[in-house]
Amino acid sequence: LGKYGVRAAVVEAHSVAGGAAHGFSRKGFHFDSGPSYFLGLSSPKGQSINGLRQVMDAVGEEVKAVTYNHCQFYFPDGDFRCVADRESYRSAIRRFAGDGAVAEWDALEEAMLPLGDMALATPFAAMRGDAGVALTLGPYLPAMLGAGLSYGAAGLASLPLLQGY
Repeated sequence: LGKYGVRAAVVEAHSVAGGAAHGFSRKGFHFDSGPSYFLGLSSPKGQSINGLRQVMDAVGEEVKAVTYNHCQFYFPDGDFRCVADRESYRSAIRRFAGDGAVAEWDALEEAMLPLGDMALATPFAAMRGDAGVALTLGPYLPAMLGAGLSYGAAGLASLPLLQGY
């Protein structure tokens, strides 16, 4: 906002400035508490569902971002290295839960595709809880509808994921 001459106050609710975009260390381990692995800043312009990246795209700003190729989870039943690669992820699911779980994951992934397309077409900054949503979200409606309708004449209503809701 400052770039456009508008005075703004930044208010942080968390104990560490940066909101979700920070990390912390405990007992020699570093934890990334933000959505950077799954919703990172390194996606191509206009192709991220990361709210911060969407705002930066809107104002034409860039930051240097490190692209993660994996993250590590530690569970009582074993460690899980989540690799940013579909087949590696499916192999890990198979190792922990078998072929049936992989089939369930594949079905969920397929059902989520249209919603993912709509999420990419809908910037977080355009969403709001008042009547002004018509002004902020309105310009994105054609892309949102296009993403939904690209899945057939019935659009999103035909998705198994949304049946019964």
